[in-house]
Amino acid sequence: MDQPKSQGREARTIALAVVIGLFVLMQVVLAVVLRVDTLDMDVGPNNQPSPDFFGPTDIGQTFAAAGENIGRIDLLFGTHGRSGTYRIGFELYEAGPPEAIVATSEIEASGLRNNLFNTFRFPAVRGTRGRAFRIRLAAPAATASDAVALWTNGGDILPDGTFFYNGAPAAGDLVFRVYSRRTAVSELARVVGRNPGVLSSPILFVLVLLLLEASLIWTLVSIVDRVFERRD
Repeated sequence: MDQPKSQGREARTIALAVVIGLFVLMQVVLAVVLRVDTLDMDVGPNNQPSPDFFGPTDIGQTFAAAGENIGRIDLLFGTHGRSGTYRIGFELYEAGPPEAIVATSEIEASGLRNNLFNTFRFPAVRGTRGRAFRIRLAAPAATASDAVALWTNGGDILPDGTFFYNGAPAAGDLVFRVYSRRTAVSELARVVGRNPGVLSSPILFVLVLLLLEASLIWTLVSIVDRVFERRD
């Protein structure tokens, strides 16, 4: 008479082990394996468009990296309502001498969003914090009739950076954003460390995470119990 109950308890135990195991594995992947783009620098606001760049003309900006593992840079484009059929090349150089290309990317001019940030992604460059870099964009196939511009700020809003047009320093700075590729754990640690208060305490932070973890596991156990109660 007790055999069905015993089998039910065994099935419940196995189900709990599988569900909790998968839940913990998913958390590990999300927290310490999967990397996401996190904002490090936000240079702005915009108040002045750059000259158009096309043919042999290039445009760029130097900056000092604020974070590790840069893997994305967004630039604010002004398209003049044009839609070109060419590609815009992006190169990221580490400052020299000599300069060295550390990343490349490109986007289609026809897909540009006017007066909005457009994204250049590339494999993360390791150990970038504090190093000097130069952004360079070029559109060799563009012409004067379908060329686009980048938004800038006419003031010197980035003291450790220089705006370049056609290879020469120019007034102002480009408006752009720099993202590092981090795990969720490293990003949480960075955010907590930058914000003073009770949550900046490592011990308290760990306790909060443990309480959250315990409440989530308790919820999963309750759900599994309800499933087996209905089966019985």
